[in-house]
Amino acid sequence: MHYRNLIHGRFSRINIEYRHSNLSVGFREDHIEKEKITSLINDKIISLYTALGDYIAANPEFKKTHIPWKIASGVEFIDKMIEYSREAGVGPMAAVAGAFADELAAEAGKLSPDIWIENGGDIAFKSEEESRVCIYPGWGRFEQEIYLKIPPGYYGIASSSGRFGHSFSKGKSDIVTVVAENATKADAYATAICNQTTPGCDPESILEKYNHLKSTTVIWKEKLCHKGEIELDFN
Repeated sequence: MHYRNLIHGRFSRINIEYRHSNLSVGFREDHIEKEKITSLINDKIISLYTALGDYIAANPEFKKTHIPWKIASGVEFIDKMIEYSREAGVGPMAAVAGAFADELAAEAGKLSPDIWIENGGDIAFKSEEESRVCIYPGWGRFEQEIYLKIPPGYYGIASSSGRFGHSFSKGKSDIVTVVAENATKADAYATAICNQTTPGCDPESILEKYNHLKSTTVIWKEKLCHKGEIELDFN
């Protein structure tokens, strides 16, 4: 994950791998000790996989479908996946990385006012200070560095690409990045918007449909389109 080499600033970091999750966790060592947050994240990720695995065992189609799911699970984070993916018009697993990031950030956030969980490019971000978050378009032809200026508070930042990464996408964009009030929602909508960036589309027209998101950025064919309240910064 080359984009992790671009991270710098006030946060310390640890990497945690468990099953399908490859996590980068940002934290402040003056707020929480490395050993404590490592233990907390390890325990929580196991419990999330257990809950999701139990639900999938009882509902195997949940894992495979690319259309919205309508059956509530009774498990809060799974129901949020169902809710936001239904809003976005995609399958529920499109929001799983963001949902895990939200749950892990909520747990770690009890101990620290500054925390971020990056789960395969989808981020739950909590900070008391303004921060800059880089948009990484992979091997795309857009060479200028692009940053989101994230105000203090809690945000979900998720990306989807038709050119790189492991997530399923019907689209062809270099990258679509969505900022929303949580990572579950951002993850679902990033997938939905990326799915629409196909040959012959007009990215600016697509973004007009998503005014309820904090911001949406599309990079495709050397063109950048951006809409929303989150400002961009360039280096």
